[in-house]
Amino acid sequence: MGAGIVALFWLFVATIFGGMWLVSLVVFVLGRKRKSSLWSWLGGVPLGLFSVLALAVVGSILYGTYWNSNPANIYRLAFEKEPAPDVTVLQSYNYAFADTGITFLKFKAAPQTIAQLTKSPWRLIPRKDRADALGNIPEEKPTWWNPKISVETQVYLCSNRQKSFASENEILIYDPISRQTHYSFIGID
Repeated sequence: MGAGIVALFWLFVATIFGGMWLVSLVVFVLGRKRKSSLWSWLGGVPLGLFSVLALAVVGSILYGTYWNSNPANIYRLAFEKEPAPDVTVLQSYNYAFADTGITFLKFKAAPQTIAQLTKSPWRLIPRKDRADALGNIPEEKPTWWNPKISVETQVYLCSNRQKSFASENEILIYDPISRQTHYSFIGID
């Protein structure tokens, strides 16, 4: 399902929800003006429930935005472990909507940490096959995500490890000299 269809679906749901909230408000206000406890209850109970639900949805969106702004959270999401003590200068970008998820990480790490992160099912890509592997990197990348590929650079590839999407590709690019690490994930349903 495309992002446009998903956006239209949620716009439709929000319109229905807003209409029901507005009807509940009108019934509640009319009940208060007419001093009818039945009408006040018939409008007030759904009005209160819809308001609590709306606050929960807004709170969830705000919390998700806050959570995604913490690079350590994105690191844990990507590698399913805490950042090692030698992981420094951590930057992240994480985006998920509809049927697509994209993650970018940039950090410095010791070779031992990279060895831990790239255990099976990760595989080291030979130099001759790097161009194909690097073709799996999403085009919508942040400006700070700019790996420099040299002779010493190690490129690792992993597919469908996280099992969150129907198709997943992860790439880890590591320069052992500068210890600069670039990670990208794209998942598509």
